Amino acid sequence: MFVDPKGTEHTDGYRKIDGFSRIFEIDINGQKQSKDFSYNGFTINTKLLLKPRRGIADVLENYKRYWFDNFDDFASKISQLLN
Repeated sequence: MFVDPKGTEHTDGYRKIDGFSRIFEIDINGQKQSKDFSYNGFTINTKLLLKPRRGIADVLENYKRYWFDNFDDFASKISQLLN
């Protein structure tokens, strides 16, 4: 799992999310899903979460699933991603 602390500017994070998505996700029925990669008998699956200094209220809607506001939200998002 990539956890990336961000500053107050979300626009730099959008470019990082777009790049991550192109490499590690596929679109299934309009929903982004993680790709599975095989390596030496292991299945590798990646996730991305970003932490802004301020809240996620100003983050564009289609990017909000990658951001978390606080550590309670962080734990919840990790749990959702792992299921």
